[in-house]
Amino acid sequence: MYFDCANFGGLNLGHIVEKGVVQGAAIAALCNYDNLILQCPEPIQSISTLATIGARVVTLGSGKELCTRLVIGADGGNSHSRCAVALATREWDYRRSAIVASVKTENTHRDTSWQSFIPSGPLALLPLLMFHDAHLYSLMWS
Repeated sequence: MYFDCANFGGLNLGHIVEKGVVQGAAIAALCNYDNLILQCPEPIQSISTLATIGARVVTLGSGKELCTRLVIGADGGNSHSRCAVALATREWDYRRSAIVASVKTENTHRDTSWQSFIPSGPLALLPLLMFHDAHLYSLMWS
């Protein structure tokens, strides 16, 4: 089966972007705010709510308190932020694994993704466009 983004009225079906590129762009955009702490200076002990003013109090390991209207817990799978507010999660094992790699090919990718459904799982070659190298793909096999 062949897909073309023009059939869907778009310029692209999607993009593959490396995590570091997304993080760098987000941090660069957030650096424009002077009232923002991008990295918590020490471990979080607790997060409580001040309902009267609609704010959160973040208590750090040293006992120092930070008062804010927004807390973003982007601290990974073993999130201290999530634990501090007792946010429940549901997890299960999909009993699946994947291999992801960057590969350089002899022929150019011509802005085309390839996917094949083989007995051992889907295999995809996705162009890595951000490096402006028409020979780079992200290989994904799951």
